[in-house]
This record gives sequence, structure tokens and C-alpha cells, in this order.
Amino acid sequence: MADADGPVVFAAHSLGCALVAHWAASSKQLTRVRGALLVAPSDVEAPSYPAGTVGFAPMPLRKLPFSSIVVASSDDEYVAPERATQLHRGVVPSQSESTPDRPPGGNPLK
Repeated sequence: MADADGPVVFAAHSLGCALVAHWAASSKQLTRVRGALLVAPSDVEAPSYPAGTVGFAPMPLRKLPFSSIVVASSDDEYVAPERATQLHRGVVPSQSESTPDRPPGGNPLK
């Protein structure tokens, strides 16, 4: 991210989705991010999550300040469908929401 010459689009999988959410909650470089593709987010607070992963709880539930897409399945062992929906609602801005890089109804990936 620090060495990128232009706008950034994140692609994250599993625990990387939590990393993106935590980064967005504290970064001062948000205007450089055009969007994120978050695939199979892990729920580090779930009892089924493997022991040993530290530093990612609590899971951020605020909407990301940039456009994002969450892809989850109904049979993922690391996130229940209900929790994936909760994470999705927390991190994906609605289509009508305006963010610093996205005017209402605008295309976020210009």
C-alpha cells in the first residue's frame, strides 16, 4: 500500500478480510483506496475458529469508508451464514451511500 503509485483496490481472503477492516478503522490513507473484494471472511470470534490467531478480535462491524464486495458461502467452516450476513452489512456501503471516493450513485472504480 505504501509503495503503490496510484489508487488501490484490496483483494482479501479469510483472515485478510479482518485485516482490511482493522486497517480501515485506523488508517490515514483511506482516500487512496478505491474498493475491496473480501472473500470468505473469517469470524475470529466464533467458537469454531482455530486457536492461536490473536490480535483480530473484536471483529470490526463498521461500514468500510470505501466501496466493497463480500463473497461468502453457506458452508464455510470459519463463518456461519448469519455472521457472514452481519459482517456483510457492517462492511459493505449501500448503493446509495456516499463515501469520500464515491458520490451517491457513482461508480467507485473509476
